[in-house]
Amino acid sequence: MSIMHEIDRGGSIIIETIFQLKNWMVSKRCIGTMIGAPMRK
Repeated sequence: MSIMHEIDRGGSIIIETIFQLKNWMVSKRCIGTMIGAPMRK
């Protein structure tokens, strides 16, 4: 059981990291669009 718990905790950390990375990529794209839009005009 403790081994499964360790694997589960490790998996949730990996999932958390992926979510953080995805959110960061989305926010980076939004910032890039905000900065890029005035520059394109």
